[in-house]
Amino acid sequence: MEIRHTVSECIDPEDNKFLALAEAAEAELIVASDPHLTSLHPWHGIPILPPAAIFVAIR
Repeated sequence: MEIRHTVSECIDPEDNKFLALAEAAEAELIVASDPHLTSLHPWHGIPILPPAAIFVAIR
C-alpha cells in the first residue's frame, strides 16, 4: 500500500502512521484502544472505536 502523504493530527506522533494508513486504504473503520486515537473519533469521516464497542455492535 502506498501512503501518499504524512499525517500529523494526532497528539502522539507515533500514532499518525495508523491514520495515514487508514486514509490510504480508504478504511471504513479504525479499531484502537489508544486514547490518543479514540479521542479523534471520527477522523476525516472514519469512525475510531475501541475493541469493546465492536463486540457490542456485533451482538
